[in-house]
Amino acid sequence: MKECKISKSILYKYFPTKENLVLEILDYLNKNFSNSSVLIDTDDTKTPIEKLKEKIKLVLNCLKCNQSFNSHILGEFSEIKAIPILKIKSQIKSNIINSYKTPLILVYGEDIKPFL
Repeated sequence: MKECKISKSILYKYFPTKENLVLEILDYLNKNFSNSSVLIDTDDTKTPIEKLKEKIKLVLNCLKCNQSFNSHILGEFSEIKAIPILKIKSQIKSNIINSYKTPLILVYGEDIKPFL
C-alpha cells in the first residue's frame, strides 16, 4: 500500500474483502490478456504465422509472469466471491485456448476447427 500511497481504510473502501481484491486482480489480468490477444489478431501488418508466433509469446509471458501469483492465490482460496476456484481456473484456461483459435485457423485453414 506504500507504493500506492493509500491507507488500509481507503483500500477496504474499494475492496471490502481479500476475495474482492483477488477477483479484481484476476479479472484485470484476464482482460489485459484478452485485449493483447485481440490486438495481435487485428494487426494487419503481420502474416498469420507471425500472429501465431506473437500469440505463443503472449501466452508464455503471461504464464511466466503470473505463475507464482496464480499458484498462491488458487492455493489459498477455495472460492473467490462465491465462485469456485475450479471455475476460475477453467475460465483462465478457456481464455488462453480461445486466443489461439483465430491464428491457428488462419495458418492451417478451416480443417483444423475440429481439433480446436
